[in-house]
Amino acid sequence: MRFRSPLAALALAALLTADNSPAQQLLNRSVDVQGVTREFLVYLPASYDGITDLPVMLVFHGGGMNPTEMLQLVD
Repeated sequence: MRFRSPLAALALAALLTADNSPAQQLLNRSVDVQGVTREFLVYLPASYDGITDLPVMLVFHGGGMNPTEMLQLVD
């Protein structure tokens, strides 16, 4: 599947690769966007039960930061 927008590809990948376990999780995932592998984290709160819909929040890091540092910043 090809996406015109890398953002759309990342959002879809995050939703499709989520694990349906009932405990808080931090999942490392990646997706290929126009030949470039993009890595991202999926955070699932402890309240996630795999049945109830939860909102999706996308947080982008920059300025030399990595995903783990961004997660600590926004906690």
